[in-house]
Amino acid sequence: MSLLFQGHCWTDLPFSKGGRQGGVDTPGLWTRVLDLAITAARERWRNEGLGAAFPCSLDSSYIFDCLVWADDIIIVFESILNARQMFAILEEEIAKIGVTWKPSSLEMLRAGDRWNETFLQWKGVGTTHKIKVVSSILILGSLGGPNKFG
Repeated sequence: MSLLFQGHCWTDLPFSKGGRQGGVDTPGLWTRVLDLAITAARERWRNEGLGAAFPCSLDSSYIFDCLVWADDIIIVFESILNARQMFAILEEEIAKIGVTWKPSSLEMLRAGDRWNETFLQWKGVGTTHKIKVVSSILILGSLGGPNKFG
């Protein structure tokens, strides 16, 4: 891991101890670490045209790619192929900072009538992921899903 601060760069910093569970500073510290991978992934997603078209009044060509809250990352995509590409890119960038997925934490929100699967599988960095397909998600204690968001 490297750190860029006030124009100075430190490289190969040891990174082994996690934040204190329940600590008030832990989410902010984790966000700073995760931001390294998210920023790199988002640049690659943009270069490859990945994400979902989400035109708005400020930008009619806006592409929505992800939401990040604490340790939750919600990837937004238009097809299963795009989901696989975006997930692979994010996984590569997360691996670069020495972090891996907790397999049981991966979920995909089902939208539309075409989805009958309860799990999707695809190869990741050194493993095959089995991702649970769900009809709703819990974010900060609020239940959301295709019919819940409006």
